[in-house]
Amino acid sequence: MTISEVVVASVVLSLSAQLGSQSWTATARAADRTASETALAVQLDQQVLASQRLLTAGEGTGLLLQEGQSCRLDPVAIDQLLDDALPAIPGLKRELVMAPDLEGVWLVWQGSPMHDQQPMHDQQPWQRRRLLTPAGLGLCGAQS
Repeated sequence: MTISEVVVASVVLSLSAQLGSQSWTATARAADRTASETALAVQLDQQVLASQRLLTAGEGTGLLLQEGQSCRLDPVAIDQLLDDALPAIPGLKRELVMAPDLEGVWLVWQGSPMHDQQPMHDQQPWQRRRLLTPAGLGLCGAQS
């Protein structure tokens, strides 16, 4: 073997080793990201279900606005009930948004996937939304 053949063989060997290493690293990152995203999805779903369970099992009359005879939800009372009953989870944020028609309240849970214990800021936050209505929570029958 000549020296040029040895040099070419060593270059080919080092390039293939480098590409193989990069491929394994990318695969490991993708697996880590998938696990993080799955954990976030489970946490968001659990919080939505726990919130809805608390609201349907809770004292319903305290969740309605006291103005007139309208059967409308009070976002402040809902927020207070959820704050008291659900422990805060780092990385998750809850928001209550009044529906445009004022007939309900959107319960929104948000979180960002984590990578190496840091939120991934280049992605949009994941969210789960649930429209809460007095009738859906079984509260309007008690009011009327």
